Amino acid sequence: MPEVLVPAKCRGCGLSFWGPKARVMHDRNSAAKAQDFLRQLQDHIKQHHEDFGKQIALGALEYQTMFTLSYYEMSDPELERQADLSRWNTHQHTLREHITDQQIADMIDRLVPDIYTLVSEGDTVHLREIMFGCMANLRDRLEEPNKYAVPAVSV
Repeated sequence: MPEVLVPAKCRGCGLSFWGPKARVMHDRNSAAKAQDFLRQLQDHIKQHHEDFGKQIALGALEYQTMFTLSYYEMSDPELERQADLSRWNTHQHTLREHITDQQIADMIDRLVPDIYTLVSEGDTVHLREIMFGCMANLRDRLEEPNKYAVPAVSV
């Protein structure tokens, strides 16, 4: 069966590149083709979008800094601050969803009538369930737990 190629369109200039369809890399040949495709995309950025290439390099350095510093226990508060700043910067760049104050206000407005009823009835069990559900929903929207099922790997 012929290999299926899919386009990747550059957001900076609209140029399209064709590469292998994403799939689990289960053999060296597939992994090599994916690496070649990624190399083409990276070379395009280096040659035609220098500023974005610099952002990528800074982001990689930031991630490396965060990952390296997280491996150590530190007694220097300034070094701990630097480690946390690196973690925070990486986190800001990888958030898929940002929840606005207005979205929070809308959620509260939808819940207030139910909460008022439960409080006036003294129904703390259901009140707790609603509050827990709200908080868990916000957490799950931000953290995306179980979005991708990753099989356990035995070492």
